[in-house]
Amino acid sequence: MKKKNIYEVVLDMLKRYPQSRDSDQDLMARIWYKEFISAGANEETARIFCKLFKDGKLTHPHSIRNHRQEIQRDEQSLRGNTYAERQKKSAKYKKQYFK
Repeated sequence: MKKKNIYEVVLDMLKRYPQSRDSDQDLMARIWYKEFISAGANEETARIFCKLFKDGKLTHPHSIRNHRQEIQRDEQSLRGNTYAERQKKSAKYKKQYFK
C-alpha cells in the first residue's frame, strides 16, 4: 500500500471500527487482512494470522524493531550491510542541517 493511501485507509478503519480507536493491534490486523486479501492470500489463513495478532498472541512489530535496534547498537557484528552507508548519509545530513 502506498504511504499516501495509508492515511485514508486508517481514517476509514477508525470510522468503521470504533474498537480500532483503542487498539493498534486491532487496527493493524484489519489493515493487514485487507492487504493479504488484495495480495491473493487465502482468506482463512489471513483471518487466522490477523486474529492471532489482534489477540496479542504474536509479537508486535514495534517490539521486534526496537529490540533489533538495541541489539545492533550493542553488537556491531550483527549490523546489516547497509549500516555503514546509513551512518555516512546521517553524518552528511547532520553537517548540512546542524552547522
